[in-house]
Amino acid sequence: MMGGVPYGRMMPMPPTPDIRDGLALDVYRTQVGPFMPYWPAGLILEVTFQGDVIQSAEVVQPPYPPRDIDREPFDRLLHEQTPLAQIERTRATHHLVCIARVLSLVELPTLSRQAQIVAARIRANETVAIGPLRKAAARAGLMAAIKPGLGRIDDDLACELGGPVRRAAGHVLDSRNDDPTYTRLGFTPVTQKQSDCQARVAQWFDEAEQALALASAAPHILIAQGQLAEPPWALRAPPLDYRVTELLPGLEWSEALLVLNSFDSAALCRMGSLETP
Repeated sequence: MMGGVPYGRMMPMPPTPDIRDGLALDVYRTQVGPFMPYWPAGLILEVTFQGDVIQSAEVVQPPYPPRDIDREPFDRLLHEQTPLAQIERTRATHHLVCIARVLSLVELPTLSRQAQIVAARIRANETVAIGPLRKAAARAGLMAAIKPGLGRIDDDLACELGGPVRRAAGHVLDSRNDDPTYTRLGFTPVTQKQSDCQARVAQWFDEAEQALALASAAPHILIAQGQLAEPPWALRAPPLDYRVTELLPGLEWSEALLVLNSFDSAALCRMGSLETP
């Protein structure tokens, strides 16, 4: 009890101190989701807060299978020849949509809208460059707004998720490495090393720019039917002991949203242990 008349006031009595600074703050437990801005559709978490810090999180309902992925050119490749330029422009568009979401989260709405416009122009087969957007984002402090090391994952999870997440952890594995068409174009995977939020955002920018360069270098080249062209989203389901909630304890809510949005919707779906059809 604290001092007061006549009986004083109750002091916070949490089961454990705040994991960030040791203060004994009141515990607040609530469900978050399934539909919120910057939130994986369908995901419901049971979250315990102390102050603005997440103490624990449990999955009540996993996210819905992603609907924001353009699978058409990759599915068509299984049955017929497909222009390499279309494959790579789809890749660039996917990454720019992810980048736009992060830009909006760090309160750069104008640049977020610009990223969406660039993605739409790429989708419409217009000639466009990503470099000016990337430079503007750097000047506006995009990377400075993301704390170094935030959302870092280990190699096991990065490799299980595959795609840009794996390459953001420094792995050069990419099914395009073995494609003779990409080999003739001098394709070499771009990578990062830190495997954190900053690295995943940088990987999206790098792969989007590389994809447009490949599309420009091979406007009329077709990829043979049945040939693999690694899609721009995460690939495989991780082991069941990996959960997106393992990344959240100790984070402020704004940081948690950044971590969630540093993965595309396919990766979040897999980290919630829900297979995508």
